Amino acid sequence: MKHREREGLLLCLVSAAGFGAMPIFAKQAYATGIELTPLLALRFAMAAAMLWALIALRRRALGSLRGLAAGAALGLFGYAVQAGLYFGALERIQAGLASLLLYAYPAFVTVATIALRRESPTRRKLGALGLASGGVVLVLAGGGAGELDLLGAGMALGSAAFYTVFILASDRVAAHTPPVPFAASVATGAGVAFAVAAGLDGGIQATGEGVMWAAVIASVSTVMPIVLFMAGLARVGPSTASIASTVEPPFTVALAWIVFGETLGPLRLAGGALVLSAVILLQLRRSARSASADSPVARSSVRQSSSSAPEATHAHVSATVARTARGASPASAARAPDMP
Repeated sequence: MKHREREGLLLCLVSAAGFGAMPIFAKQAYATGIELTPLLALRFAMAAAMLWALIALRRRALGSLRGLAAGAALGLFGYAVQAGLYFGALERIQAGLASLLLYAYPAFVTVATIALRRESPTRRKLGALGLASGGVVLVLAGGGAGELDLLGAGMALGSAAFYTVFILASDRVAAHTPPVPFAASVATGAGVAFAVAAGLDGGIQATGEGVMWAAVIASVSTVMPIVLFMAGLARVGPSTASIASTVEPPFTVALAWIVFGETLGPLRLAGGALVLSAVILLQLRRSARSASADSPVARSSVRQSSSSAPEATHAHVSATVARTARGASPASAARAPDMP
């Protein structure tokens, strides 16, 4: 069992690395001259095709047509906006900074669920919100390499806000649709949105190198991380999987430094640490509550064999959809981080 858990943890970490590399790949794509709308149109079209092909090859149930249609609508009107803002931010600010600001979304989700009375405030939640708020302030005011582009930072935070709306809207829908078909329907909806936008703006114009980077984003930073995260989730459960996902922003920061020489000042790094601490604290409160359910029988219901996908419970879908954008998750995504 311990070997299975170590394997699951490794899968989750590799998944986080795939999502964390996305900003780097996006900046490499922009360097070829491709613009945001064509890039995302290609990304989501390719990712959707790969996910539907995977579903067909594994002959998995699709769930209800209503759930798939709702997922496509969420992708068309919600996730597309979130992804557009995030990739827009990557055109203006450092990759690591954008990733850290996006990770404010778990705190946003917690605020929203309390405001909507889906959850009640506790000292732990309020403490996590204080950490996240202070962290965002430090990230924005910390200086570092150059002046802060306020529009770019605003787009990154706007992306986190739209991610929150997507999470809350998909909460009940995703719970009744298998994770991979739901992710495929969201990617399809987002792909349609960007294909239409690109068509209205002169079509998809890209060099061969630009198409290559779009394919890398679709495969290495979208489809592969979703599949690996689901496999890891089935082995270790949502708590460990979501905490492991918090390595994503630090990985982005490190990779941006290696590839582009990007550096963040000490205050911004400290702010990022506070934001990630808040994410972990929010997850730990759920872990503490569910510890009593972590019996061998309960664990066996979560950690299914590797030949089957995890059940689409709220916690599972929360973590899976969130990673999907890595794709986004349901309300419990505040406890189970990461599709941007």
